[in-house]
Amino acid sequence: MPCKDTTAKIIVWLDKNEKLINFDFTKLSCSKIIGVGTPFMQFCIGHHIDDILDINFDLALQTLNSDNDEENFLMYLEWDALKSALQSYVGQNLDSQRYQVASILHTEEGVKISIIIKPVKTMPKTLFCCNSGK
Repeated sequence: MPCKDTTAKIIVWLDKNEKLINFDFTKLSCSKIIGVGTPFMQFCIGHHIDDILDINFDLALQTLNSDNDEENFLMYLEWDALKSALQSYVGQNLDSQRYQVASILHTEEGVKISIIIKPVKTMPKTLFCCNSGK
């Protein structure tokens, strides 16, 4: 049975020029990877944080030409987590109840950002694709 705790952690690595090297996005309770490996990660690697912060999710979907609903959902989670980590790094306001900076470490090689992402308090209502009518 899957755990119901969807609290997650993202660790982001930037080079010394603040370009994305990589990120690791996992559930905190079981360390299960969340979506990493979607085309979105490859789309962002090598880009400066300002460019990544400017990425609109709908435009990313169009650019990556994905029509797989599950992949798109995981990509949205990645987009939100990565954007939140970078926003915390540059000092933009975040929902402090949902996003909590765990650490920001500066080294000669670059920066490592870790944040904890709590689940939303109320999930949106599920809308079914078809109406069974029965």
